[in-house]
Amino acid sequence: MTKVLSAPATKNDILLLKKGITNVERKMHELHKDTIREFKFIAEQIHKDAIDANKERIELHEDRITRLERYVGVPRSLSA
Repeated sequence: MTKVLSAPATKNDILLLKKGITNVERKMHELHKDTIREFKFIAEQIHKDAIDANKERIELHEDRITRLERYVGVPRSLSA
């Protein structure tokens, strides 16, 4: 038995289609929220990594300055 594809849709067909579309929209909304949540997490991690890298560079510079001050003989009262 072959189906006629040009037959008009019944009310039940339309209801099933609406239900299917609603489910797809709901799933897309959930995926959107998950994507935003993941993006925010990754952005926060990148921000923390940048801050940590900056702190590390500053500490290295401070250590270098301290060594140079000792080498040159800068009194502690001037370097503080």
